[in-house]
This record gives sequence, structure tokens and C-alpha cells, in this order.
Amino acid sequence: MNLDRALRVARRRGPIVVICMVIAAASAFVFAKREPKQYTAAASLLFANNQVGAEATGLSPVYVPLTQAQQDTNVQLVGLGDVAAKTAAQLGPRWRPGEIAAAVSEAPNSDTSLVIVSATASTPALAQKIANTYSYVFVTEQRQATVTAIASAQRLVNDQYNALTPAQRAAPDGLALADRAQSLAVLAKLQTGNVSIAGQAAKPSAPSAPKVSRDTALGAVIGLLIGVAIAFMIERLDRRMRDPEELEEAYESPLLAQVPQRSQYRVLSALGQSNQSAMPSIYDEVFTLLRSYLRYFSVDRDLRTLLVISAGPAEGKTTVSYNLAKAAAVLGSRVLLVEGDLRRGTTISQLIGRADPGLADVLIGDARIEEAIHSIEVGPNGVLDVLVAGEVPPPNPGELIESHAMEAVLERARAVYDFVVIDTPPLSLIADAIPLLTKVDGVIIVGRVGKTRRDAAQQLRKKLMSLRAPVLGIVANGVRRPSASAYRGGYGAYYGSQPKSPVAASSSNGATAGDDSEARGDVRETA
Repeated sequence: MNLDRALRVARRRGPIVVICMVIAAASAFVFAKREPKQYTAAASLLFANNQVGAEATGLSPVYVPLTQAQQDTNVQLVGLGDVAAKTAAQLGPRWRPGEIAAAVSEAPNSDTSLVIVSATASTPALAQKIANTYSYVFVTEQRQATVTAIASAQRLVNDQYNALTPAQRAAPDGLALADRAQSLAVLAKLQTGNVSIAGQAAKPSAPSAPKVSRDTALGAVIGLLIGVAIAFMIERLDRRMRDPEELEEAYESPLLAQVPQRSQYRVLSALGQSNQSAMPSIYDEVFTLLRSYLRYFSVDRDLRTLLVISAGPAEGKTTVSYNLAKAAAVLGSRVLLVEGDLRRGTTISQLIGRADPGLADVLIGDARIEEAIHSIEVGPNGVLDVLVAGEVPPPNPGELIESHAMEAVLERARAVYDFVVIDTPPLSLIADAIPLLTKVDGVIIVGRVGKTRRDAAQQLRKKLMSLRAPVLGIVANGVRRPSASAYRGGYGAYYGSQPKSPVAASSSNGATAGDDSEARGDVRETA
């Protein structure tokens, strides 16, 4: 799937994506609103290198920044030990150490020596109290441990000093021991350690959770992802082709025209009504331009006989066949429309009021071709000849289509008429029209958008390739919004912006591509 097709899928399945986004965002919003409010207060602890060892060994204390490993160790150190238990004891009997541990979190403050102690509770005051108490307990423990270490170092230095003689005490080493003992005594009196409270927790002014806006946006994003996944899953399972471009890709043939749905255009249904002054509708223009395009499709061959096929039933073969033949007849050409579906060939006969004799009678020798051809008026000066299939289906339609008599009919039609259009049954169900694929000058495939299945189209394409059928291209039927390129002439947008009533007979009895079941004399798609 390329980007263009992915965008088409997203546009086509857009309502599913939007619904998923709305449901997910609304659910997240409701859930966030129903969640109890939580408040978070944060205190800051400042860590420094322990200078007791330097003082005890007689080295000059030098400030050295904490490394990343030391900072990580300090963060872990804040959460260890019995600090949570001592904090719970100070807060009151209703508190448990596990509750304090769950409410408090520790985190480093970027590249500094600070550690942030955060406490979350149901009220701002309680969150502030937990954060400050926890920090105080931790600092107190660390100071007590530091004081104990200073006292041990001080006793060691005093023992060394007391073991010296008076002469040794007056020596430089004795004086250094005395200085160290004095420095340690000062440290013990200051009761300092390697950590202190840099900033006490303030009472939070706004809840930290739930974040309604954030949760709603996150829900919308999750809904978007779910909607896109569902849309592409449905697209994967749905084998119907939804765009003319997909028909073009499946058949690997050029797109000749896009026939719009009937609901978008006014089409007169009564045969013989006319409006001479009206502009042609887009619907009529599609087939007029399609006929002109086919006329100059190939300069090295004369395109006189055209076979109209489709992969499945009810895709618009009869609609396209009739309207294409009518468009050619309106232009003044001698046109013959042949109803090649001998099994259910009673559709075009509605235009002439009779179905006997027909093609089947000609093929079995019961009637001459001149007797089976009926003429109908299309437009002010156009005449369309129609060779219907016949009223009674023959027992062997496939053999009749493959017979020499059918070849003779095609040769006679090619010699007399400028353009011959042959309607056929669906090739995926009935194989009667297969012998005609190699006996005509060109073949066009009709595919209905939203109905033609991809697997049926691919099977038909393989069959046509194996038979080397002269496929000219595809006509996409039932298009909702045909693009200007569908008309091959560039005037589609002009006619679309100024819709007019259809011209006289050129659209008066025209069957529509969007509805293959027309009443009151219109063509009905039965194939």
C-alpha cells in the first residue's frame, strides 16, 4: 500500500477514525473527571561530599562535585532504610510505613546535587506535611550517622595524641594531631553531615492529578491509533474496490472514464421527452467524450466492434453499452447495439417494446438479421439500431455465440455500421462471451465502485491476459465525485459548476450508471 492509497483509505474510512477518537477522548475525559484529586508537594535535599575522612586523616578538605554515580546512589539512599517507618510514626498512629513509601518518590534534579522528595496526598496540607516530615527524618538520620562517625574519628585522634610524649606533642606531627582533634570537635558541635534541606515543600495550589486536558488529549491520540488500525483492518477484509484508481490497479489497464451516480444529476426517464435549448449534462458528456476517446484510441487499427464486459453482475455493462451506443448515434454515426446475453437478454427490448425476433433467432436460422434489428430515435436526428437477444433463451447459448453464424453476424455488422457495441453476461459467472474476446476490435471493462471485488477483478485480468484480448481500458461506474480527469476533455468542471437539464433525446431515455433498475422505459441492468 503506497501513500496515495493509504490517504484514500483514511479519507474513505474517516468516520470510523473520528468516532474512535471521540469515544476514546470522551471516555478519558469522563474517567479523569471521576478520579479523586491528588496533590503533590516537593522538598529539596542538598548532598555534598563527606569531609570527615579528610579531617580524620589530616588532609585538607577539598570540595569535589558529585559524580553521576554518586547522585544516583543518593537518590536510592533517600528511599532506603527505615525512613518511611519513622515518618509514619511522626505523622500519627493511622499511618503505615507502606502508605508513606507509596506516597513518596525521589528523583534527581538535572545535573545538580539536589534530590527532589515528592509526596502525593488527597489534600495540599497533607502532601506538604508528608514531604517535609520525610525530608526532616532522612536528614536527621544522616546527621546522626555523621556525628557518630565524627565521634569515632575524634576518639581515634585523641588516643593517638595521648600516646605521644610531651616532646612528641611539641613536634610537628603532634601539633597536626592536635589540630585534627580540634577540627573534629568543631564538626561534632556543628552536627553537620553530607546532606541538608535545601528547600522545604510548599503547599500546592493545584492538583497534580488527574490532568483532565492531558488525559483527554492522550485518549484522543489513542483513539486515533485505534481508529486507523480498525480502518485499515476493515479495508483489508473488505475486498470491494472503493476508488476508480483501485480498479485501474487491479486490472492493470488505463482508466477511460468515470461514470457518476444518478443521484447527482437529473436524468429524464421518459423516452421521447426533449429540451432542445438545454446544455448537455455531465452524464451525457461522459459518454460523448468516451466515444470520442475510443474513436482515436489507436491510429493503426479501425475500432468498429466493441465488447463491453465485467467481472460480476449488476456492475453496469448494459448501462454503459446503451449510453455509449446512444452517444455515438447522437453524433450521426451508424451504430448497432447487440444484446449478447442470450440467457437473460430482455433488457434493451424495453426500449423497442418487443423482443422477437432476436439474435438467438438469427443464429439458429429462424430469422434474417434485418428482421431482428430494431431502430429507436435518440436525439433530434440520431437513430440507434438494436439487436436484442430474443424473447426465449436458447438451450445452447454458449455454442451459438461460438458458432460461425455469430462470426457472420459480426462481419455483416462491421461492414454496415460505423460502430458496434456488444453487451455481454458477467464473465465470472458465465463463459458465453469468451469466444467473442478475440473476434472484436476492442474490449472495455466495466467496474462498479464499491461493488467489484478485487479477487474477481484479478481473475478476470488473468483470463484476459491468457486469451490476449484487446483490452482498451476500464470504465469506473457509480463514482460519487468524479474528477475532471474522468472526462478526458477538461470540461467536466465547467459543466459540473453549472448543472443543466439533459439534452432532448440524448438524455431523455438514458439509463443511469448509479441505478441499473430504471422504470418507465429506462434500461434495466439484468446481467
